[in-house]
Amino acid sequence: MKGSEPAAGPRHWRLQPGAVALIVLLVGALTVAGWWLRPGAAPTPPSLLPAAAPTLAPVPAVETLDERPVTVAWTSAPEVPLTTDRGGRVTASDCQAGQSLASGTSPFAVDEVRLLALATRTPPWRDLAFGDRGDDVRSLQEALTALGHSPGDSGWYDGAADAAWRAALAAVGGGFAASQVLWLPAPTALVNRCLVQLGDQLPPGATLATLGGGLTGARVQNWPEGLGQEPRQLVVDGAEAPVDASGVVNEAADLERLAAADSFQRHLSGQDEGPLTAVLRLVEPLVVYSLPPSALVVDGPASGCVLDEDGQVHPVAVVGSKLGRTFVQFANGQPPAQVRLNLPADLTCR
Repeated sequence: MKGSEPAAGPRHWRLQPGAVALIVLLVGALTVAGWWLRPGAAPTPPSLLPAAAPTLAPVPAVETLDERPVTVAWTSAPEVPLTTDRGGRVTASDCQAGQSLASGTSPFAVDEVRLLALATRTPPWRDLAFGDRGDDVRSLQEALTALGHSPGDSGWYDGAADAAWRAALAAVGGGFAASQVLWLPAPTALVNRCLVQLGDQLPPGATLATLGGGLTGARVQNWPEGLGQEPRQLVVDGAEAPVDASGVVNEAADLERLAAADSFQRHLSGQDEGPLTAVLRLVEPLVVYSLPPSALVVDGPASGCVLDEDGQVHPVAVVGSKLGRTFVQFANGQPPAQVRLNLPADLTCR
């Protein structure tokens, strides 16, 4: 039997001197590369540098109505009774508190005779027959004309006037009877209270309902600061009414138009008691120029100036502001292409 080989033991690796030198060189190279690649060592690419603060701004033209939220102060007349000279039983009633009653409508019937609400200058005081004349006749003709009928304007109660009355009443037979008219002080009136019900027995002269006396005045309560001199109007639920420089609505027709708006109807009837809100805006849109505030020097309530890119001063009129932009018009009508930002503190407009 051959002699057995000695058992294999663990092998020991020995690096040659050349290999050790190569490893030292590699570690050194990686260390140097890591130092050069450390954060902040390489220059930042131009595309990643923060943008320089702008020194000029364009001057875009915009069209604006410069709408401002406002509240409205208003006054109204006392209640007006809605009465009838016709006695009898109420056989129909469309009366509703808080609703508008318009001239030419028929909210009640007494003994099945429809009563016509009618707005006339002169309240009807007599029955009319052919040939009657007077201011009450002419007033009736004007009211029927406003409803779209053709009674003529002769001042006589004639065939045309009688036919127009019958058309307005939508009834047959009989001439004009004052007891069939429910007199209104205006073409529309707000019903505050209904005082009779279906089936009630009425004496002549009974009051069927009370009406709001109508809007007698309206004005902007919190006139905004810094507005220009351009004409403005008050807008409530789409109803428009021009105001003067102090925010007052002056024309009766404009007050009547506002009074028909839902918000005014609710306030006049007492259904709403909080502030009445509206919008104040320009009557005609303006072409203005939109600027950042830092481009403008203000030297008065509605005046100032800007500097163009060449350093020339341009006077402006301040029209308004919104969402961090100031709207101006240039005194010479022509804006520069660009204006300077962050103006010198000692810049004056004169």
